[in-house]
Amino acid sequence: MKSQLLKEIGHPSAGGKWGYKYKGYYIVPNHGSGYEKVKWYDFYTPDCQSINLHGCTKDYTTLDYAKSFVTWRIEDAIRDYEKQWEQEVA
Repeated sequence: MKSQLLKEIGHPSAGGKWGYKYKGYYIVPNHGSGYEKVKWYDFYTPDCQSINLHGCTKDYTTLDYAKSFVTWRIEDAIRDYEKQWEQEVA
């Protein structure tokens, strides 16, 4: 996994944040402001679009857990593709 500056890879709103490239996706560390000491990870697609997690944005508090989200997302997409292909063939 390689750390990269998102601004350099073409994400206009990243503001120069550093992130990790993992299986084509970007995992970006984030943290609360003020008294909030929580650290979490945000996710971006291979074309640098933010992934909206619908209410669980601060659930991914470790890098290993964040990597598991990316792996799950890829595996889920493969299952959907295979299911669709089987329906078209049948």
